[in-house]
Amino acid sequence: YVVITSIPRSSPCSAGGDSILHEMDAATGGRLDTAQFDIDLDAAITAGDLIVIQDPKWRPGDPVEDRYITVAPTGIHFRRMMYPPVILRLPDEKSEMKYFSTASGNITMIQEVAEQRGMFYWREHY
Repeated sequence: YVVITSIPRSSPCSAGGDSILHEMDAATGGRLDTAQFDIDLDAAITAGDLIVIQDPKWRPGDPVEDRYITVAPTGIHFRRMMYPPVILRLPDEKSEMKYFSTASGNITMIQEVAEQRGMFYWREHY
């Protein structure tokens, strides 16, 4: 599930702004379990694309080594306004490139994990 958030400039007379590209679980709206973005720009989506954050469940008095956790980033901040992408699957079938046009007329490219193809369904049990 891809969402682009737009952040306008602070002055209402200024054009443009920033964008945040979010990739989330379509069923829950939550964080995905695996990295989706190549944030370290090494042309591969690996453990190097995870981030370290403070565990929201950690409390003072808990073991210090449990304070931080490694998670997949939910979004990437861009210092330009971006518009919905064109998505091309790469030959490896595991990744894709998203091509975004921007307010300045440039193209921004992002490599991501390709979405799973196929039919999905579930059966409810009563």
